[in-house]
Amino acid sequence: MPKRLDPKVLLAHAMKEEGKGGLRESVELLARQCGYVTRHIRDSRGQNVLGMPDELLLHPKQRRLIWAELKREKGTTTLDQDLYMQALIECGEEVYLWRPSDLYNDTILAILKGEETT
Repeated sequence: MPKRLDPKVLLAHAMKEEGKGGLRESVELLARQCGYVTRHIRDSRGQNVLGMPDELLLHPKQRRLIWAELKREKGTTTLDQDLYMQALIECGEEVYLWRPSDLYNDTILAILKGEETT
């Protein structure tokens, strides 16, 4: 008998990073529902800030700032993205690399709510 595939896994692999119903739209909606102010950093290649993460999420009441790089399920980060994220981490910033599977398994929600486990 063939192995039964988890629908969430199939959805994660099919989800795009951008566009209607994509990861960015879903993350921004979820973040706003959790009280964050969201700011999408447009394609940084044209802005002389190579590697800057895609999303900046601010929660004024919690005094919390999150940087998030968004990738498709099998997408890879560039060297510039890796260096920028590492520099932010070294500055004490909260930085994440999120994929659709992180949305479907509630990892992103737990992080936004401050319930993530280390």
